[in-house]
Amino acid sequence: LLTARADGNWIALDFPAFDSTPASPPRALVDAVGVHPIETRRVDRKGTDSFWILELASEAEVRGAAPRFSAMTACAPDPVIVTARTETSAFDFVSRFFAPSHGIDEDPVTGAAHCMLGPFWRSKLGRDELVGFQASKRGGIVRVGVRENRVELRGEAVTISEGTILV
Repeated sequence: LLTARADGNWIALDFPAFDSTPASPPRALVDAVGVHPIETRRVDRKGTDSFWILELASEAEVRGAAPRFSAMTACAPDPVIVTARTETSAFDFVSRFFAPSHGIDEDPVTGAAHCMLGPFWRSKLGRDELVGFQASKRGGIVRVGVRENRVELRGEAVTISEGTILV
């Protein structure tokens, strides 16, 4: 069950949370992403994709990552999230999401990634309420509330259309 509710100018969406486990990604994948992780974890979403979380030492390294997308696709089909603690008090963490084998070199703001990043950063920071910034070219803020096996993701929204569904 997925639900949505208005929260001022923000929309709150309720999703499953996904925990990660320590794992070693293929060296060729890390080289293709072009980073030096300080921690690596794997998320196995049963029945769907698996994901890699690569924690980096700094926000600058996350922002400066320049993956070679064709090399990423050649060595592993799994999407990759790079993340680090942020250096500003406005956010708790920064991230980027790459899924070239799915036709998405870099997703601007990724709800699925935050379903994994919420539990990851809660375990490191000891808080259930977090604010992430996805540092893609477009960028975006995601407020993350971790609730046992669920996460509530909140993002700003603008109404562009309204309608009624008649049954």
